Amino acid sequence: MQSQDDTVHGLARRRAHRAALDYAEHGWMVLPGSVWTARGYVAPGALLDTQRLLPAVPLEDATTDAATIARWWGGDDNPLVPSVLIRPGTAFAVLSLAWNIAELVFHNRRFRRRPGPVLYRADEGQAYFLVEPGVSAPAGLGCRPGDVLLLDADGAWIAAPPTRAKNFEVVWWRHPDSVGWRLCDAAITCAAVVAAVRRLATRRRPGVPR
Repeated sequence: MQSQDDTVHGLARRRAHRAALDYAEHGWMVLPGSVWTARGYVAPGALLDTQRLLPAVPLEDATTDAATIARWWGGDDNPLVPSVLIRPGTAFAVLSLAWNIAELVFHNRRFRRRPGPVLYRADEGQAYFLVEPGVSAPAGLGCRPGDVLLLDADGAWIAAPPTRAKNFEVVWWRHPDSVGWRLCDAAITCAAVVAAVRRLATRRRPGVPR
């Protein structure tokens, strides 16, 4: 008879496996990551501390291959369920935005008319807008380092649901299913970022009426 822990573990593994397959079926490269536990982040195979959320395999091993994904998430021999990471590149790029900028972009009128997938990591306070590849990050914004970042290929990856990051679940603000897996329009999203940064700068400027 299975224990409750075994049942929960099995459900978590199936959920992660299904999510990884969904991403891969839409051309998004996936790879396993370290796991948040009571003692911190741990590599799922070696059970070694990793200090932070990191890929458990080399980045070049990211794949859409179902057999490889089944090996990473489908077996029951590993006591830990790997986190699900996705890698930007030819399928999509990512605009990483601080939450206060991201919130304004998400509610921007033009963006709401033409939305795309957006996920949020509460442990970082960062939202990730999955945009069409080939985008250039808005320049000359004057915001704090790290508030607006473009993640496209070299060394880039992001955590995707159902990953747990510290004591928070990585969540979709806008699930890919809800937009038919269509990416955020690059021009609309970048214009919304510029508008959001300018709006926040106006709010902070002393003596400017709101």
